[in-house]
Amino acid sequence: MCSSDLRFNTRMVESRPWRAQTLRNVGVAEGLRLISGGAMLTLAGVEPLSGDAQCKRLDGVMEPCAVRAASRLEVLTRGRAVTCQVFDAQQGEPTVAKCKADKIDIAEDLVKHGLARRA
Repeated sequence: MCSSDLRFNTRMVESRPWRAQTLRNVGVAEGLRLISGGAMLTLAGVEPLSGDAQCKRLDGVMEPCAVRAASRLEVLTRGRAVTCQVFDAQQGEPTVAKCKADKIDIAEDLVKHGLARRA
C-alpha cells in the first residue's frame, strides 16, 4: 500500500457490512496500521498527524509523532489478542477496521494521547 492510503477517509466505510476478527501476533506498520497473518488493517476513525509533527516522549525528548504512534500501538497490542470489526473494502481501498486490545479502543487511545486525530 502506498502512503496515500493513510489519507483515505475511513469514516465513509463505517456504514458498510463488517465481520468480527481476532488478530494474534499483531505487528505495526506506518503508525496507524496493524499487520496480522499477512493482512494489513488501517484503523477506522483516525488520521495520522502531519508528517513533520513532533511529540514528546515521557523523558521529554521530542521525536516524530509517527514514531510515537507506532510505539504506542506496539505497547497496546504486544502479547494481546486484538479484536476488530473489519469493514468490507472495495477494490483499490485499504482494509479498514475498528480494533480493541483487551477493552481499549486503539484509535481512541491514540487520539487521547495526541498521536492521531479523529477523521
